Amino acid sequence: MTFDKGLFKPRTAKETSILQSLADGLGTKEIAAMHGTSEQTIKNFVYRSCQKTGCDNRVHLVAQAIRRGIVR
Repeated sequence: MTFDKGLFKPRTAKETSILQSLADGLGTKEIAAMHGTSEQTIKNFVYRSCQKTGCDNRVHLVAQAIRRGIVR
């Protein structure tokens, strides 16, 4: 499966921010603390985002998001 920008568009500023934090190299614990949420919530977001896009892991997800201009 290939990444399709139409299949995954961050719906909220928080989702975009989480993706940007991943792109910046932050870990799950750091992102959770920054957003005032649990580590499991961040893990769930990454997992669901990978499922929606067909990405194998968070690195692939971030690379595709950068490639598609969703984050920098």
